[in-house]
Amino acid sequence: MKKWILLSIILGLAVLAAGSLAAQEKRVDPVNWRELVSLLVDLPGYEADKPEGATTSMAEFKMSQASRNYRKGDLSVEIQVVDGGFFPMAYASYKALENFEIDTSDQLTRKVTIQGFSGIENIDYEHKSAMLMLLVSDRFLVTVKGEPLGDSAGLKEIVGRLDLNKLAALGK
Repeated sequence: MKKWILLSIILGLAVLAAGSLAAQEKRVDPVNWRELVSLLVDLPGYEADKPEGATTSMAEFKMSQASRNYRKGDLSVEIQVVDGGFFPMAYASYKALENFEIDTSDQLTRKVTIQGFSGIENIDYEHKSAMLMLLVSDRFLVTVKGEPLGDSAGLKEIVGRLDLNKLAALGK
């Protein structure tokens, strides 16, 4: 319970900080979800659902997201790619955790760098789940979640199969 209160406070502060950055950010139209789906490749040894996605807009907020679920035995993995078009609220969860590290008997949260992109690794020992969240070109949020997992090694291998440089190029 204590960890959720702490994370809620941190997320709240990040939302406030992200809101204050809104005027500083240059917003752009997000890449269409159909282009994002092309990054969600088949993974050897995994059964995969059909990729899903959407591009939405409401007032000044525009966003695209694509996701795909994978299974290998009892292991389930979800990959999600979000393009928030530089709208700060789209990155609030990442910004809340990018400078936060914790190592307890229940969880580990720390910074990582994968394929040259900064990210966050979270391992929840109690619930046997892991997550990697990467910010690509300060625009695309790539999240890979898996369960049951006791570490993130398998997720890092999966991220290694994603063409993050191609994703970065979509934002130029």
